[in-house]
Amino acid sequence: MTNEELKTKIESDFKDKILSANLSAQKELIVSVKPEAYLSVCQGFRDKSEYAFQHLSCQTAVDYPKENKITM
Repeated sequence: MTNEELKTKIESDFKDKILSANLSAQKELIVSVKPEAYLSVCQGFRDKSEYAFQHLSCQTAVDYPKENKITM
């Protein structure tokens, strides 16, 4: 499956749980997930046979101290 096909599949399978899915200039797939859906999306990536991801390679967080929140 190409990254473009993977992007389309994720957008379809998790449409109500993600904020966006984009391909970077380096053709890496970047998926932004709604905070309340983070665990279920990760479990879907791990458990659905068409994904079968076994390793989370990058997780990013941003701290907004003035707003008293952290975005992950």
